[in-house]
Amino acid sequence: PNNDCSITVKNVSGAYKISKVTYKPSSSAAEEDYIDVLFEPCEKDDVYTFKNDKTYQISDNGSVCTPSSSDVGTWDVDFLGLIIDGSAAFGKYDCKTLELTTFNTQVSGDQLKITMTRL
Repeated sequence: PNNDCSITVKNVSGAYKISKVTYKPSSSAAEEDYIDVLFEPCEKDDVYTFKNDKTYQISDNGSVCTPSSSDVGTWDVDFLGLIIDGSAAFGKYDCKTLELTTFNTQVSGDQLKITMTRL
């Protein structure tokens, strides 16, 4: 097994599902469960596949959305984490879960954290 959990294209490439979404309106605020705010029920079972060629695919699996939530785009890694469609996110990776954190998404000083679990 690969025990190298550094954030590289090779290590992160694979299929994931979103397992948790939290939001903090400020650095001192408590984390709030945000998955129902950010994702429709039909989007929660989508599969996100990060490919070695630095493209990704969202597959609208299970409960299908109308219109479909399937999508494609580009991704890469940098010294902070991941860049998805040109937007940077701080990343943490433990070979099983990928945690992406962005700041100032709704208001200055807020934090949005999306946790994805490898399938």
